[in-house]
Amino acid sequence: MNSRKLKMALCRFLACVVLGFFALSLSGDVSGSQSTCCNQCLQRFNNCDAPFHVCCQIYNACIQQCGGACSPKNCILD
Repeated sequence: MNSRKLKMALCRFLACVVLGFFALSLSGDVSGSQSTCCNQCLQRFNNCDAPFHVCCQIYNACIQQCGGACSPKNCILD
């Protein structure tokens, strides 16, 4: 292997390491943002002045934007 090929291989390896590290750090941010999203929807639900079933439907619509990380509410009162 000549020097140029060795440098190219090293650069590719380092690029892969950097991309892998970046992907791992992003995955942590996504789960944190999902939790924040759920909390914001829950806060809106708790502060909602409309009837329960309306607030519940708004909450369930809100959590659809959170990537499936939140628990839906049962909007039907028994």
